[in-house]
Amino acid sequence: MYTVRALVALVSLLHLVLAQNSTIDHATYTNPILDAVGADPWVTRYGDYYYLMFTNGANITLYRSHGLTDWNNVESKLLFKPPPGTDYSTDLWAPELQNVGGTWFVIFTADPANDSPPPELDMFCEFSCPAVNH
Repeated sequence: MYTVRALVALVSLLHLVLAQNSTIDHATYTNPILDAVGADPWVTRYGDYYYLMFTNGANITLYRSHGLTDWNNVESKLLFKPPPGTDYSTDLWAPELQNVGGTWFVIFTADPANDSPPPELDMFCEFSCPAVNH
């Protein structure tokens, strides 16, 4: 009797494993998943969408997609293009999108005057500037 129960359990387990494997998506994708060139990618998920930002040096653009494997034909929106001549006008990099208490924040680093003075010197951005107060 023990052998029959063990055999039934094994067959049931095998059936369950095969059923789960038949629903696995074996699709593949090929890099790059985005033709645009950029570093410092930031991806977050909210609801049914993934949101992507990355360094492009000139502005902050947000991409929105249902999947993670093809970002070339998705919605995009320019969120911030800095005015020329400010402490946050050039070399925008490492943008992040954060949701804090239901409010969205974009955080990024910028550089005054294309590394002149060198980036090791602290830049000053007044509290009222768009890089601080969106």
